[in-house]
Amino acid sequence: MVHTRILDDGKVNVIVRVAPTCEKLPKALTPVVVFVSLFFSPHLTLVFPPLLALVLVISAILGAFVVNDGESTWQEGVVLIGFYVVIASSFWWGT
Repeated sequence: MVHTRILDDGKVNVIVRVAPTCEKLPKALTPVVVFVSLFFSPHLTLVFPPLLALVLVISAILGAFVVNDGESTWQEGVVLIGFYVVIASSFWWGT
């Protein structure tokens, strides 16, 4: 909610400065959760299926193309929504 309110005020630079600190928590907790799961019955691993790895790479490339110019248009939004539908349907029917 706070991020949306700040973006509505037009303070994008504040969000850009806060975003890297929000990324630190998952990066630190993921290995801890994996190691803690060794003490429980279903062990967690960091092994991803090939489809998921491919989707992660393609979405990173597409995201870089979309945010590269610093502007957002409705066409880019339609492309992202279409890509989301393709990802969701590939996981629904592909796996």
